[in-house]
Amino acid sequence: MSSRAQRCALVAPTLLACGLACGLTCGCAETPRSCELDTSALVMLATVSDNDAGVEVEIEFETATGSSEEIGTALALCPSSDTLSVNGVEADEQLTLGHLYYIAQFEPGTPSFEIVLERKDKTNVTATVEMPPAFELTAPTPASEHSRTSNLAISWAPAWDGQEIDVLVGDEIGSTCIEGLGYIGSVDDSGSFVLPAGSLTNGSTGGSCEARVALTRVLEAPYPGVLAPGGSLTAVVNRRVSIESTD
Repeated sequence: MSSRAQRCALVAPTLLACGLACGLTCGCAETPRSCELDTSALVMLATVSDNDAGVEVEIEFETATGSSEEIGTALALCPSSDTLSVNGVEADEQLTLGHLYYIAQFEPGTPSFEIVLERKDKTNVTATVEMPPAFELTAPTPASEHSRTSNLAISWAPAWDGQEIDVLVGDEIGSTCIEGLGYIGSVDDSGSFVLPAGSLTNGSTGGSCEARVALTRVLEAPYPGVLAPGGSLTAVVNRRVSIESTD
């Protein structure tokens, strides 16, 4: 599970217990604001995701904890003193599932993104996130039928020599057609991979169901030294296709 997925799994039960009226934190306390802290006390988590339909930049800020095992307190930027932009576009504030994000959206094809946090009377932050090469998932084709007892040929182009690509093949969350999470693994980014017959096994119901084949390229960017440790800058290119998986 990714670090972001782990964070969401930890936060969701707490939000439910606290109730909708409490907003960002339990006890209805106000979210701490960035202007109360020096830049060296801020943690930034940024993900740039190219999902074919477009590119979304998602940024969070937290307080430093001094431990990679602990999750810091979410921070809101102070509009009067802090300005966050991506490639010159000011990021929009968005509250989702109790997390405060700063979002900017772009058309596909941008090779890199410059994230700039300008701070009044404090140290500014500049970071550049380079994108992995974009690609197309060429096989299997959408809605094609594939037996779990046969090999599944997956192909994409172009390849990314010397790198790995993450592969996921499975049914939708909550389905019992395929056992567990299906197949999750990293393979050489050579442009083709064959999922061996039997890699997907029947769940409690078995039968036919819609399944997804997802390929993901990931590239980590250098983290700014002026910030507190514990953050990350991640670029992701994801392509997926839905197929019919049968016994």
